[in-house]
Amino acid sequence: MKAYLITTAIFSVLVSLLVTLLLLYASFPKEIPSKVIRIVTLLTLIAAIFSITLQHRALRLTKKEERKITLIKCTNCDYKLERPFKEGDYVLKTLGRCSCGGMLYVDSIYAEKR
Repeated sequence: MKAYLITTAIFSVLVSLLVTLLLLYASFPKEIPSKVIRIVTLLTLIAAIFSITLQHRALRLTKKEERKITLIKCTNCDYKLERPFKEGDYVLKTLGRCSCGGMLYVDSIYAEKR
């Protein structure tokens, strides 16, 4: 993730530099060689491709590593159950009765990293 942030910062600087050079080139075409514009454009393109690649990898790894778990407990006995998070789960939500007669509730919801 740190590499992605560094690449994004470099990309932002290169885009700013490219825009500035293009504006200067449009205003004063004889003062700025076209080779400089080409080089900065190429560097910006490379940084953009690298940044997109790192962002795609970071998103793919984040989705794989995290799994939400709901911990269900009973108010009377030591019954505990961990199950995958379901839409609508929230802490202290009552889920029904335990076999001992106590109430089942959502004790906690957490992300488990693989």
